[in-house]
Amino acid sequence: MDLAHWCVLSLAVGILAAGTVVFSSIIPISAAAICLIAVAWLVRKNNDRAVWLLAAACFFAGMARALQGQILPVDDISSYIGKTVAVYGVVDGTPEAARLDADSVSVRYRLRVQAVKAGNTPQSASGKLFASVRQSSDRPIYPHGANIVLAGAIKELHGYNNPGSPDMVASWRRQGFTARLSPNGEPRYASQTETDWRSRLNSLREAMIAKMKAAMPESDAAILKGALFGGYSGIPTDAIREFAATGIIHILSVSGSHIALVAGAVHWLGGVAGLRQQPSALLAAFAVLSYALLAGLSPPVIRSVIMGLIALSAAVWGREKDAANALALTAGGMLLFEPSLIEDISFQLSFSGTAGLVLLYAKTAERLAFLPDWLSRPIAATAAAQLGVLPVMAWYFNTIPLMSFAANLLVVPAIELTVVLGLAGSLTSLVVPPVGHLLLVICSLILSTAKHVNSALALLPFAVYLPPLNLLMSAAYYYCILWLYGYLTFLPDLAFLLRRRRQQTLAVMALLTILTAVGAVWPRPLSVHFIDVGQGDATLVMTPRGRAVLIDTGGSSGGDFDIGERVVYPYLRRLHVTSLDYLILTHGHQDHAGGAKAVAAAVPVSQILLPPEELTPAVDNLNSLKGLTVIPAYSGQSIVIDGVRFSLLRPHVSVSSSKRGNSNENSCVVEVRYGSHSFLITGDLEGQSEQALLAQGIAPQTVLKVGHHGAQASTSPAFLTTLDPRYAVISVGAGNRYGHPHPDTLKRLSAGGRPVFRTDKHGAVVFESDGLHLTVKPYINN
Repeated sequence: MDLAHWCVLSLAVGILAAGTVVFSSIIPISAAAICLIAVAWLVRKNNDRAVWLLAAACFFAGMARALQGQILPVDDISSYIGKTVAVYGVVDGTPEAARLDADSVSVRYRLRVQAVKAGNTPQSASGKLFASVRQSSDRPIYPHGANIVLAGAIKELHGYNNPGSPDMVASWRRQGFTARLSPNGEPRYASQTETDWRSRLNSLREAMIAKMKAAMPESDAAILKGALFGGYSGIPTDAIREFAATGIIHILSVSGSHIALVAGAVHWLGGVAGLRQQPSALLAAFAVLSYALLAGLSPPVIRSVIMGLIALSAAVWGREKDAANALALTAGGMLLFEPSLIEDISFQLSFSGTAGLVLLYAKTAERLAFLPDWLSRPIAATAAAQLGVLPVMAWYFNTIPLMSFAANLLVVPAIELTVVLGLAGSLTSLVVPPVGHLLLVICSLILSTAKHVNSALALLPFAVYLPPLNLLMSAAYYYCILWLYGYLTFLPDLAFLLRRRRQQTLAVMALLTILTAVGAVWPRPLSVHFIDVGQGDATLVMTPRGRAVLIDTGGSSGGDFDIGERVVYPYLRRLHVTSLDYLILTHGHQDHAGGAKAVAAAVPVSQILLPPEELTPAVDNLNSLKGLTVIPAYSGQSIVIDGVRFSLLRPHVSVSSSKRGNSNENSCVVEVRYGSHSFLITGDLEGQSEQALLAQGIAPQTVLKVGHHGAQASTSPAFLTTLDPRYAVISVGAGNRYGHPHPDTLKRLSAGGRPVFRTDKHGAVVFESDGLHLTVKPYINN
């Protein structure tokens, strides 16, 4: 590797290492300074060791920068977490509104905080926060730049902490958001709207979006808006799912390819106008920066601008061979500016995809020289980018669609054309409306055709499962790719090994194939996964032979966010769960069954067990799917899969007619037993049902999933004494409005030193057992 690569790699390792230390940034700063002094001395002596010390200096610089990045200003809004205050701020960006009913809407505001009133006098404050406000339909939705006042409780940001899921809290912090507000009323107008350059650009952007909506169907306008300015708001869920299935979901948001496309179009127009190469390139760069301003200068847009201009600059100035160094130095500069980018999925995809194109495209195209250029070039570009992003795709998405090659050939060029036409048409429509409208109509026709082609490709079931690759495995993968492409010249290439060491090479390859196959079918321990679904329940049981049973599915958190689709299904996909033997719903409440429809639509389910209760909206949604096999759950029902016994218990209680159909007392209880260990999944079980269950007789349990998220009425002393669990798990949402888990319940559970795991504190909690031994692995180990 070149010196630039070593330095950036060392910087990245230093940033990652910062998470394992607790000392001040002064220590790594001092170490970096000492290393740099030593480097200067060794350079004067022409000593080769200067390279290693320079790498060490970069390591300590990365660590220092990461430690500094964790420090917030003393007046940041996060310092008020846990307090009820009035917040004075400016609306940052266009609010997102979703109708709740005929009389109210839910509005999600992003607020740039200016002051906070915790007592009698407002105090200056900084930072940004989110606030989801329920307000009357006849009340105004305050636009970008409006000064408003919101009162409520300041709470911590919280995402869904499951293996492989993006760290949303870190992502929000990179955008400047450090808290959220739970409002106790509607926003109040404070003063006139700001008219700074951001507001003017936002007004221009909104005017362009209005022209799109006037010229094309709403779904097409939403897709074009996302491609030009970012965000999936308004794009139909089916369209998002189909673009993800064909591996081109990135085309629906601002990406490096869009930036390069705009730059290329302007550069070409400059050539047509007779400009020389470099002036034309400067004009293209100006156009790209203007586009970035128009798109909002969000962190993803800035990253896309930087990454997208690298290839163009290298080509214009004839320095393609320096593109890899330029990419490395750019990534290093971005990490120094914002160290947490190293864990950002957008940055990882942008960098690895661009690196794949820079390093692998030319050599891949050479190997496809037997094909015509119009076919070999897009295939080579797709293959190079996919090889670059494969470990990232494996970690977050666990599949790579083979249809992406066809989608990149047929759909991506059409979408890219609509990006150019849409940008030109929406701008032109502000000056010459008839011409701009015509361009947008043409854009809509192309976009509709591309959508239909993509929908057809998404129906083809060609995808390869990718097991999650950790950091070491990812490094090994990249070294193998570099070796196969001839970059590791100190190692013999594959052709040489097959020619000179044919038998040994084939034997090693055969051994690796056999070990992989044996590992895939070798029995594993039973695993019970308590998934973090916020304020809800979802428990996945994986048998030793890989069969799966899901108990509850969590529910919607509001708006278009479906827990089943966005949290539970990705968890199943990560574990390569391609079907469910059983889906068991303890009861029909939204927080337990709201995600069932999305899960059943995404994963084939052999049988669904429902308690005999009045249908709830969540169960009605599930039943709207065709081809489901639904059977009633009854007490004493027993299912055995791979030696794992699932026993259903229904406490016999008398529930008043006013509560029947939606009472927590109707919850089914599921006992999962394997060998000498057992797990009791209690749904929303509370006091009366607990007593009824005790009267029926129940054995002690190893693990108790606490009923009703740890409510005060759950887990009575008698119930806890009888079960005597070694571990307790509470599935609960952070900062929920119900006050779960109740302090009295926690006190009862923790008596005697019993470990209590909470999904709001520990994220997903996974137990594994071979029938004799039991281990527990919380995602966040406190």
